[in-house]
Amino acid sequence: GFAVTEALGIFALLIAFLLLFAV
Repeated sequence: GFAVTEALGIFALLIAFLLLFAV
């Protein structure tokens, strides 16, 4: 896919996992 959209998607997933495991 497009570089920016893929980067944002991966970044969003990383933040989601960090928030889940941070609880």
